[in-house]
Amino acid sequence: MRSEDLHAFARRYLMDRYGDLSDRYTHVRGESDVSSEGEEPSDRRNLPLRYNFAAAALEEIERFDPDHLPVLDELAPALMRAGERAQSTIGEQLRSQEGYETLAEERELFDAAVASWSAGRVPVIEVPAYRRVLGADESVAWRHGVEQRWGVQGLNWHPMITTQVPDAVLVLRDECMWTADGVNATRRVLRDMGVRRVMELREYGADYEIDVELVALRFAGTESIWTGETPDWIAFASHEQTIALGGEIATLLPQVWPESLRWRWRGW
Repeated sequence: MRSEDLHAFARRYLMDRYGDLSDRYTHVRGESDVSSEGEEPSDRRNLPLRYNFAAAALEEIERFDPDHLPVLDELAPALMRAGERAQSTIGEQLRSQEGYETLAEERELFDAAVASWSAGRVPVIEVPAYRRVLGADESVAWRHGVEQRWGVQGLNWHPMITTQVPDAVLVLRDECMWTADGVNATRRVLRDMGVRRVMELREYGADYEIDVELVALRFAGTESIWTGETPDWIAFASHEQTIALGGEIATLLPQVWPESLRWRWRGW
């Protein structure tokens, strides 16, 4: 067992746990089996608490750099402490004993899984692509870098910061990035540019360094900036359903995927 394997198992467990629980909640939330007092069954009522724990624990675990992990004997307890921090963060918002008990149970399931993997009971998984939460100093440095290089203003960029978009900036409607063709073409262009890792800076929540195979340039609940390990290209997803591209990616994407120009933004 390597540290890299244990870390990957923990990430995959939490990703799958979040997906399974949130899908289950979506499926059952419309069911009508409520009590005479109008309350949902407790197992259904507590599903959001369970999948929110999975999301919070995943964020904590992705603060570890997969390229520079602690040795195995140190990593297992560190992963459990990450679960404890996630439990503490969510627990601060709870007001019911039932909620505390549900959260504790979910964390115990995670701890038991980590202990099982550490003991050599190794699952067969698809190893997740690289993703790491940036440290606070890193986030500040990357945000400063795109401000200096591209004129980003408070994580806003074109077409939100000016009425006149520069000719070198390509602005598309973000529907194109919700298609497989758009996602695949973007990743191909970045690979052709020699990009291996991408910085994803978000309006809300954590900022990330991600593998190019995870890049999806679109608004998914938060405005975001993407840039490379050197900030010589940029992408910006706005809440107005636009995707703005600058640098080499703005030139290459229409060449690799000419259909992208069908989604060219025509202004307000």
